[in-house]
Amino acid sequence: MFSIKQLEIFALLSELHSVKDVATEFGMSASAISMSIKELEKILGMPLLERVGKKLHPNEKGRYLLEHSIKELNSLKTLYKNMHSSSDFASLHIASSYTITDYILPNIISKFINKYPNIDLNVKTLNSSDVLKKIKSGECDIGFIESECIDESIEQRLLVEDELIVVSSNKDLVKDDGLYIDQLFDQKWILREKGSGTRSVFLDTIKPYETELNIFMELEHNEAIKNFLINSKDFISALPKISVEQELKDNQLYVIKIKKFTFKREFNLVFLKNRIKSDVLESFSKLCLDTII
Repeated sequence: MFSIKQLEIFALLSELHSVKDVATEFGMSASAISMSIKELEKILGMPLLERVGKKLHPNEKGRYLLEHSIKELNSLKTLYKNMHSSSDFASLHIASSYTITDYILPNIISKFINKYPNIDLNVKTLNSSDVLKKIKSGECDIGFIESECIDESIEQRLLVEDELIVVSSNKDLVKDDGLYIDQLFDQKWILREKGSGTRSVFLDTIKPYETELNIFMELEHNEAIKNFLINSKDFISALPKISVEQELKDNQLYVIKIKKFTFKREFNLVFLKNRIKSDVLESFSKLCLDTII
């Protein structure tokens, strides 16, 4: 495979038509320039230049190479320049839980790209357990999960405290003093999928009663669950309070108080503990914490 340097030399020689002039531009000897061109031709298995008078011009194969490589060469040169001229050029890979992606991350990312417009952000939306897998595999630089992580290889920072609430569009379930969880065993529960932080926190809190729940359906998105609840009084669910605030204000959904249980949890930033954190990663995590506070 030929190198970028060889391609640069060939491109400039095609423009200046003189080995001596190209050597001057690159600060190299004329023999080194000639050697580079010969090596490029050897790699490709064909001559690329022809002499017309005292000047060198690309032949038909040389012109084909230029036409199909000059755009990529210029892009690589721009990339090289950006990488060496500023630390503001980078790519950050983020894995985030559904709730955080939907209700918290947009504000953070909007502020970040306004401050660092040259940094590319790639966001994968997953459940919390899969977010941790992406962080541990090194595929993503930073993650957002909806629970506490007990793993020695993971470093976590508290983003914000959150609360789950039990909701339904069936107002008959609303009692001033609340209901015991066993009074809701016969209801048709719609919960998030296995691996979801929302589901784990809710079921872990009501242990050992979680096996008694009538889990009628499992869905991956809070919005889908909300739509089922709003369109039928037959369903009940535990959802992040942040995800149903508008529906509660509009009296589309109602809070069902559960006696003796509160469903508190944490939203956390997570990193691989032994991974070197770049300036970009530290800047992003600091902005996350500052934005929430």
